[in-house]
Amino acid sequence: MGVFTYFTNGNFDAATATPNFMYNQLVEKNTNINNNYPWTYNPVKFWPTNGTDLLSFFAYAPYVDGAAGSKPELSGNTAKGFPTLTYTIPAAEANQIDLLAATPQINKKYSDNNGTVTFPLKHAPTKVAVYIKSGDDIEGKRVTAFSIQSTKKGTLAFCDPATGGDTDNANANGFAWSFTDLTMETFKPTETSWNVPLKSGSDTDNPTVQLATFYLLPNTTAESTFSITYTYPGVNENTTDVQSITLENRPLPSLDRWIPGAFISYTYSVTKKYRYRRH
Repeated sequence: MGVFTYFTNGNFDAATATPNFMYNQLVEKNTNINNNYPWTYNPVKFWPTNGTDLLSFFAYAPYVDGAAGSKPELSGNTAKGFPTLTYTIPAAEANQIDLLAATPQINKKYSDNNGTVTFPLKHAPTKVAVYIKSGDDIEGKRVTAFSIQSTKKGTLAFCDPATGGDTDNANANGFAWSFTDLTMETFKPTETSWNVPLKSGSDTDNPTVQLATFYLLPNTTAESTFSITYTYPGVNENTTDVQSITLENRPLPSLDRWIPGAFISYTYSVTKKYRYRRH
């Protein structure tokens, strides 16, 4: 987990405050079971003793070192105001992460909780799972390609959970996404082909196969789409052949539900497309 801490004389002021106490401090789970402190960091810092001095904490996970090209990219150590994380979603499913952001702990002093700070981590992306099932009794169907086209890059900005921030999409979790770069990316699963399971006797227990689980940006205004290619055996002039169907850039439903922390599941029914030849 990475932690930003702001030391202020008086309440946190976004116009002037900087992460002058801790900047992207690595905080790790303590593996020593005999230690009374479940989390550890180095070097150890001490709470200010002046009654008007306060600390404000912001945290995210998993930790990145902040070097150029880090995902996410962090606001600078002298940047004023709430910290930001600019995240470019990797195109490959295997490289995506479930980015977590903690509800900010603002204007804290030692006496609030005997020096203990709690970081309630929240899921920041939208988790999107994709499944397929058979829509008919035809055997041998196979999905050979699948992808989702959606927003490539966004910026998560922390805000005061007590006020909800000053942006329209800020929420009580204490962070909000913004999207100024509208570039779309094509996100692809790790696997490249899947057998469509045979349809069972009823639709209610029809078996499914999972194609992918993506962690995507919760941009409810983006025109996100999906593309799929599948094949099925067919008979053409008494010769067994394989037919291929490609559906490109089809709209994804329920995009208004793509909010931070949401889990959206899509199941696509794969059906043979009949073609008739006039003799």
